[in-house]
Amino acid sequence: MTVVAARHSSSGSQPQDVLQAAAELKKLRPMSPHLTIFAKWLTSSMSITHRFTGAGLSALFYGAGIAAAAGAGSADLVTAVAALPAPIFYAGKLAIAAPFAYHTANGIRHLAWDSGRFLTIDAVYKTGYVTLGATAVGTLALLMI
Repeated sequence: MTVVAARHSSSGSQPQDVLQAAAELKKLRPMSPHLTIFAKWLTSSMSITHRFTGAGLSALFYGAGIAAAAGAGSADLVTAVAALPAPIFYAGKLAIAAPFAYHTANGIRHLAWDSGRFLTIDAVYKTGYVTLGATAVGTLALLMI
């Protein structure tokens, strides 16, 4: 005599109360502490900012070169900038000066790293704060020109 056990397939639709209970249980599960456990916001923020400022400054300088090659004369540019209202002029100046100062200061920091200096975690954070201070000073200096 052969006995075959009945199997119930779970591939069909489930009752709504079971799905609701599963959703509630899912809300109670702890979330994996992925990025929230890291205290390295300074280093990662400065890294991505260095990349963005480099890309932005490259686009700016390439755009200026293309505009010059296309025939936009410097006299036209000076006239257009002189016609800008003061708040827009200084906002534009800040939008160029701050990324330039940051990218320069952080580039010097990277050159120091390339020479094998300041590679401990403590030194990386200290040079990060020095870079931010140099960025502020450099930006203010460029705004005064």
